Amino acid sequence: MTRRIATNATGVNVSPTLLLAAVMALSPFAPSALAQPLAPAASAGAAAAMPRVLFDKTSAYSRVFVVEEGRQRMLRFGDVNSVDQSAKSLDDPASVPIEYVRYAALGLLFVPEIESMLMIGLGGGSFTGLVHRALPEVRIDAVEIDPVVVEAAKRFFGLVEDEKYRVHVADGAAFVRDTRMRYDLILADAGVAEGIPEHHTTDPFFSSLRERLTSDGVLVVNLGLDARENATIARRIEAAFGVGACTCARTPEDANLLVFATRREAAPGAVRLRARAVAIDGRRLLPYALAPLAAHLSPCP
Repeated sequence: MTRRIATNATGVNVSPTLLLAAVMALSPFAPSALAQPLAPAASAGAAAAMPRVLFDKTSAYSRVFVVEEGRQRMLRFGDVNSVDQSAKSLDDPASVPIEYVRYAALGLLFVPEIESMLMIGLGGGSFTGLVHRALPEVRIDAVEIDPVVVEAAKRFFGLVEDEKYRVHVADGAAFVRDTRMRYDLILADAGVAEGIPEHHTTDPFFSSLRERLTSDGVLVVNLGLDARENATIARRIEAAFGVGACTCARTPEDANLLVFATRREAAPGAVRLRARAVAIDGRRLLPYALAPLAAHLSPCP
């Protein structure tokens, strides 16, 4: 940046220091005014856009933030302005602001009757909380490797454990490998600031998830990477379950890819899935309609 030198009326160069001294001598109010730092004018819009930090704690895995913007509370990893891992409306806590969470509930369409569910990657507990409110009789195990994330979920997102809803602090892949339980619905959604942990995208991991499903169960995998990486991981899921056993849905706004994989050789057809969506909507189990979302189900890329 070029530094400009002031001149007087005759064009003679005047030192900035001398000019400042002259101003101070002429005005008795100048010293106190000039003693205060000159702050740039801030626009109301810029101030409103700054998130208010409620929680900031670094764990062995990430830096975990809980922030509020307007009337919405978000869980974020790594940076205060990073992508939302969970979100909660302060005006309507039962609503589901995160798009892929709403789509993940399409997994209910693949299961004739759900009695048990496993969630890998807790976040703020948005999905497990949704299922627990809608179907309180379902046994839920949620697995989260980061105890700081669990702390944030309990303090700021209303997560409360009970006899049907348990949180386990463990690595999801290790939990799946060691447990002998089987589940009607498994949602794999482990994430860190950098993306999905690599060992949660491997052939052995998806094969072990298949073994933990009941005979009529469904695995739901949320993929929020770029289109090429999403397609690569989707093909690994298809290799573990069979191409005909897999169905996909892409979220229209965030472009997440959700893969729904069953232990049956062929997944239920589109007509049957949409009929089940209409039936669930008729029971008003969820705070939003599943039928419009079911229209996005299609073969995987």
